[in-house]
Amino acid sequence: MKKANPTFRVLAVVLILASLGTLFLPWISPGRDFAFLESLSGYDMGKMFWDVTADWMKSGNGLSKSTTADILTGVVMVLLALTAVLGLVLAARGLRWGAIPYASACLVFSVLFFFYFLRTFNNVFLRSYGFSPYTAGIGLILFPMLAIAAALCLLLPKQTTLPGDVLT
Repeated sequence: MKKANPTFRVLAVVLILASLGTLFLPWISPGRDFAFLESLSGYDMGKMFWDVTADWMKSGNGLSKSTTADILTGVVMVLLALTAVLGLVLAARGLRWGAIPYASACLVFSVLFFFYFLRTFNNVFLRSYGFSPYTAGIGLILFPMLAIAAALCLLLPKQTTLPGDVLT
């Protein structure tokens, strides 16, 4: 099993941590008409989801009354956390495929989030009121891109030869 270059290992770990750091950047930015609303980060949305779920469970509703979307959202959040930890450990160990599970989970989550949340609410507002209030923030764009860059860093070859090098 081939290991990645130590420099690229460190770079991949930093990129995975940077991808996780984008949870604190805006994921949803209100449009011009709703500039007075605050931008929501991935952390804010996750915290709201868990707070609402905890209050809902305390009030006597169990998982049997939750919707499929609620259960899937919780599963995806746990999956992202597990693949992030796995990606960090495997990237630090230098396995060439180490960040691929995290990068694919980030990409799938970002695409699903964009099409489900942003497109749904934009279409509802556009149909009902004639304007589109929500746009994707910088965090939603950087989240999968940094994870993909980390995966690509680990896949780079360990030794490269320059065209001018002469082997003797």
